Amino acid sequence: MTKKKKNILECMSTIVDQFGAEKTIDVVSTECKSEIRLIASTLEITPIQVLILSAIVECSCRSRVDMQDVASTMNLSYTKMLSYEEEIKSLKEKGLLIQNGDGYIMMPQEALTALKANKKYVLPNYENISESLIIERIGEIINYRSQEEMSEYDATMALEELRKLNPQSTFFKVFKKYELDEIGDDETMLFYYLVYEYTIEDDDRINWWTISNFFEQKRTSKRLERAFRNNVLMLQKTPIIEPSCEDGMKSGDCIHICDNIKDELLAGIGGIRSEVKQKVSLVSSQNLAAKTLYFNAEEKSQIERLRNLLDPKNYDNICKRLKANGQRSGFSCIFYGSPGTGKTESVYQLAKQTGRDIFPVEVPELRSCWVGESEKLVKNLFVRYRNAVKNSEVAPILLFNEADAIFGQRMEGAQRSVDKMENTMQNIILQEMETLDGILIATTNLACNLDAAFERRFLFKVRFNKPEVPVKAKIWKSMLPGLTEVQAETLAGEFDFSGGQIENISRKKEVQEIISGEDVTFEEIQSFCKEETLTDPNRTTKRIGFK
Repeated sequence: MTKKKKNILECMSTIVDQFGAEKTIDVVSTECKSEIRLIASTLEITPIQVLILSAIVECSCRSRVDMQDVASTMNLSYTKMLSYEEEIKSLKEKGLLIQNGDGYIMMPQEALTALKANKKYVLPNYENISESLIIERIGEIINYRSQEEMSEYDATMALEELRKLNPQSTFFKVFKKYELDEIGDDETMLFYYLVYEYTIEDDDRINWWTISNFFEQKRTSKRLERAFRNNVLMLQKTPIIEPSCEDGMKSGDCIHICDNIKDELLAGIGGIRSEVKQKVSLVSSQNLAAKTLYFNAEEKSQIERLRNLLDPKNYDNICKRLKANGQRSGFSCIFYGSPGTGKTESVYQLAKQTGRDIFPVEVPELRSCWVGESEKLVKNLFVRYRNAVKNSEVAPILLFNEADAIFGQRMEGAQRSVDKMENTMQNIILQEMETLDGILIATTNLACNLDAAFERRFLFKVRFNKPEVPVKAKIWKSMLPGLTEVQAETLAGEFDFSGGQIENISRKKEVQEIISGEDVTFEEIQSFCKEETLTDPNRTTKRIGFK
């Protein structure tokens, strides 16, 4: 019977088992001669490279693998492992390994997939490729760097190799035209990063905080930012990049590639994107129904102050004054308090009274099961809102309803991917609130769940308490005009209801009258009120407010 031939991973497993038995590299090389020969011939690498690669594959179950981990797996000293630097370099050149700036090593997923299929991994041919594939490859390299799976040096070399292999492309002809190959590695990497953000991440307004997270050394981004603010960056000479702040305020907090340069660079794939492609789901202020709202004295005063601020004439003058003083002109507000107290409706009425459309945020639509997609959706949300502000005579209101669903407390030391995603989404929102040019209003029933960093960024904080008895009487009378003043005051004093609960009673009365064809009596209204509260015999408090 013919013995079945081992595949690559089975051979690697045999090699690793020998290392696990604490055998030296020479002994393993002898006892696993046939396995090493099979792998070496299939992948076209040397025997020592086979041993190193087998150890790295074994270590790859860890989140981060360094040379010390590989040395330990191979029963070698760290010093001895360093002597194999050329072997590591050769594996990287063949695309079998990636090493980031911190020295951590990993096998690219596509290479591991080839090994699982018992095939040699062949680096894709990037010579004379299409414009779209060039952009895709740039995105791939920058993403490796962003995820700390590739060092800046290796990313720079990969991008330079891509440029040399594609001199015929429109992108690299423009690259050469503006002498972007002569501006220095750090500025070149910044340029590629901005290309990536625009073409892959759909973001054309990049802040320096985001840029600092991309570079290995924080001082690199600080130096670039300082040079940019002093207008001495080489990328500014043409200019290739410029501030992306709006309304003529070029503070340099956010930057992007100039539109005319983008149009030239991306001519091969259709040029710069048209802003009309950004779909904006605005709720027109003209379509909002006017309603009379009743508040306690404190809430009434705060809402009136906001209404005066949002009046277009006042708002424009205030924004100009703040910008002239070097202060932020965006306004973030939070309405918080018990359910049914009119928080959301107050936003609608403020919009109606000041002629502002509403840009509603659907929080569930910001979450995706795909890795990295939720973060893109959040970024795109603010890109769309900025476009809406830019294209509107009166800045719309960005409304986060039930904001605790996304503004909650961040997870420290997050390990699970979903927690990391939530933290990243929140960090993006926090940064956008810092540079907001417009109006953001958030509502929540659970203010205690908000992260402290969000609380600090809300300039106006309006607490909505349950209405006091005189206010409740007015609400009862407005929703049930058939009540007498005495009956309205009786219901207001007897039931501790919010405006939302009173509306429930009003609707229930309408339904009953439609069904029965008869007017509902005051006693029946009182009965509806008693049904509105949940009764739990295990609780000391009998009534629970229910929206």
